[in-house]
Amino acid sequence: LIPVACKAASDGAAATTRVLPLVLLLLPHPVRQLSEVAHSAFAGLLTAVAEAAAAEEDGASAEGEQQQHSAFAALQQAIPFYLQRSVEGLPHSGSLEGLAIGFSSILKQLPAGNVMSLLAVTKVTECAATWAQQAAAEGQPVVHAPVSSRQRGVTADAEPNTGGPAPAQGSSASCTAAARLFELVQLSLQLVDYQVLPSALQHIAGVVVRAPADVQQQWIQGLYAACIANDDYARKPALIQWIDGLNRDSLQVRQNYGAAISAERKERDDSSEPAQHGGQSAQPPFLVA
Repeated sequence: LIPVACKAASDGAAATTRVLPLVLLLLPHPVRQLSEVAHSAFAGLLTAVAEAAAAEEDGASAEGEQQQHSAFAALQQAIPFYLQRSVEGLPHSGSLEGLAIGFSSILKQLPAGNVMSLLAVTKVTECAATWAQQAAAEGQPVVHAPVSSRQRGVTADAEPNTGGPAPAQGSSASCTAAARLFELVQLSLQLVDYQVLPSALQHIAGVVVRAPADVQQQWIQGLYAACIANDDYARKPALIQWIDGLNRDSLQVRQNYGAAISAERKERDDSSEPAQHGGQSAQPPFLVA
């Protein structure tokens, strides 16, 4: 139905009106292929309308320009719902690969400084942390996802990296979801615009230091690989400085956590020691055989 609706539309603005409700409906579909189509349609609409809006500014009728800007505004307003619908069915329905396409399109097509870019990074990072906590509760390690060769050369026209190292066989669904979502967090370091970057880095750092200890170390390694692989030398020094600070903060958090656990264990051992010898010490010496 999505191609039919697009074909029936006269322009991008009409296509947005006709297709967007159906796209949002299909995002968490249990059939992965249908979910991917919905994600691709959303990314295609966002790209087409953004390009049309930019073209209208160069010289077209005021009515056409208004229609394109209205369609672009409608898509931007739909982004929070798009993100919510994209993750609500994971990991058992919806599509992580499709989400990578839509996420990349949001970061590329929105104007610089747009708050929806920050919302996308925030939502994906929080979801990765949620699934990492779930995997830790299940006793499943979150597989480290280093930056692949495709992600190293990301440009404005490049395809998003959706084919990083697969989690080991036998990994739980939450482990897979956490690993795949954090690949998008790594990708965001290269795609998010400069105005949004400081806030995005601050949020990512806050989520990482609250993650389980083993996950923290793996995620920092992945973020460091993404910083090193970044070809944008204008942002690279700031990213390296940020990841160094994050590594120090994470180390301090892990040390504090380890010290607290050791103190709690020592206190528990000290309190249980008198109870173990309480039977003998309670009897007078002359009654002891």
